[in-house]
Amino acid sequence: MKRTFVVTCATVALTLVVGVAAAATPQGQGRGRGRGRGEQQQEQARAKFNDHDREVTLSWYQSNQRNLPRGLRDRDRWAPAVEVQVQDGYVLDRRQRGQIYSLPAALLRLLSPAPRGYRYVAIGGHLILIDSGYVVVDIIHFGHGR
Repeated sequence: MKRTFVVTCATVALTLVVGVAAAATPQGQGRGRGRGRGEQQQEQARAKFNDHDREVTLSWYQSNQRNLPRGLRDRDRWAPAVEVQVQDGYVLDRRQRGQIYSLPAALLRLLSPAPRGYRYVAIGGHLILIDSGYVVVDIIHFGHGR
């Protein structure tokens, strides 16, 4: 009887220790690949244009309207039907991916650095933040009445 009591107490104590250790381990950390869920959510929250980015971009656009780069010119704009579709969460299709252009260095220097795994692109008359899967994360519209 004494031995059974000791084994039961040891089992309960071990269960408590393992339970506390498991609860203290951050979600998504450890053996899995990639970032943890909490870190990924923080990264996504930072993956948006802030007010400063929007202000400097609009100012840059207004001062460079006579010599806009590819992707931001009037002739690069999407048709209205496409324009309506492209918003946060939209995945750029293969044809649209071929219309992606890098931003001019002067504009890129004004923006906050893109979070790891994201990049700024000029496409369809917009400045867009996309992730590695070509998902639109945030968008700045230029002179489109939006």
